Amino acid sequence: MLILLEVDGALLDVAPLRYRAYRETANAVGWSVLVQADYWRLVRTKSREAPILPGAPPSKIKDFHARCEVHVEAESIVNCAVVQPWADASLRVLRTHATLVFFTLGSNAAVRRAKLESFKLLLPRESVECLDPDPRRRPAQIKELSGSERRSLLVASTDSAIRAAGEAGIFSVGLSCGSCAMPRLHAAGADVVFKDLPGLLDTLEHGGEELVRAGLMPRPLG
Repeated sequence: MLILLEVDGALLDVAPLRYRAYRETANAVGWSVLVQADYWRLVRTKSREAPILPGAPPSKIKDFHARCEVHVEAESIVNCAVVQPWADASLRVLRTHATLVFFTLGSNAAVRRAKLESFKLLLPRESVECLDPDPRRRPAQIKELSGSERRSLLVASTDSAIRAAGEAGIFSVGLSCGSCAMPRLHAAGADVVFKDLPGLLDTLEHGGEELVRAGLMPRPLG
């Protein structure tokens, strides 16, 4: 089996970096900001429709999001990401079940890779791939990353990656420990959603019915 694993959320806690980018972008133009807990709750549930800029003119919101998405990929910002406490143990188990291909929707794969390497979370043959910024091109890219492996599984914490997997015809697992709450992952078409990576591992270890039905795991004997 091959697992396409999104780095952000599953292995890196992106809340600190996204909040710092939001705060610095808003401060640069003099807008008020929310405290991190309120900001993250709104982003996870409502995405771009979230009222995250108190008092900001609606006409300026689109430009703000564009600036924030550029700023969030700065090296100083990406380095704010914190490695999830389960990352090392989870990867050790996952590698006993599948070949891993890591990806990100961000543009700064190099800093993410360096972060994972500093914690010895990547094997020498492994890398971090950037998915195309154009969502229309992502399904074909996902198919290419899957190669000829018939049993492929995409694990992601972003609804856009889940949608791309669905368009590519690949079974997808959502993780609600990232930038999308569980309802958004279900709405994007995730075949199954877990709270975090250990939740998926428990299913892999005990033969979860969803993965068996998808042909990703053998049906238990008896």
